[in-house]
Amino acid sequence: MYFYFRRPTLLVILCASFFLVGFSIQGEGDRILGEAISYVIKLDDFEADFLYEFQAPNRRNHKKSGKILAKDQGARYSILLDEQEVYMDGQTLWVYLPSHNEVMVLPGDGDTENVMESIFKLFMFKESSEYLGKDLVNGHECDKIFVRLKNSPDVNYQKAYVWIGQLPRPRMIEKITFLDEGQRTTSYIFTKIQPNRGLTLERFRFNSNNYPDVTVVDQRDD
Repeated sequence: MYFYFRRPTLLVILCASFFLVGFSIQGEGDRILGEAISYVIKLDDFEADFLYEFQAPNRRNHKKSGKILAKDQGARYSILLDEQEVYMDGQTLWVYLPSHNEVMVLPGDGDTENVMESIFKLFMFKESSEYLGKDLVNGHECDKIFVRLKNSPDVNYQKAYVWIGQLPRPRMIEKITFLDEGQRTTSYIFTKIQPNRGLTLERFRFNSNNYPDVTVVDQRDD
């Protein structure tokens, strides 16, 4: 699976879903989800490590780990994995494949779905939520929330479990697990979350000088 981003971006979805789709605060679960959204909206930037895991009946588990950097409510981001690096500076998208020493250059306003968009679709398509109490993620106490999603062709999952960091830690999602009708689960765990790092624009651009003999495939329209 490629962690391949185009519009809409990670935090744009998170923010817009809160303000534009009538997210109502009803009960403890919704209150905590609202606090997490409000916290993220106020950030200048953040970076974190993440672990992705996919599980399905009678199939081998798939795991990937990497780092995410985001700025300006997700208009700029970088996703760094061993097999792929993705850079988005708000106008141009670069997808670098180390195994081929090749970088694809794409317009930043394309419509291909953001792989991690699914993490934040729960805010747009939440039908109900239930607060399940406190639970540990990587040794840190979090608030655990069950979310049931509305039936929609835009959503691949029906249920989700969300773990949100407790104060004084950042009020951000530290883990999320999605479940679909086929009993498949997709999980993301975020660690080393560091808000407001003062990330510069260069952190969201592919610098070919750092990749000798790289092949550039420019797919932008002339």
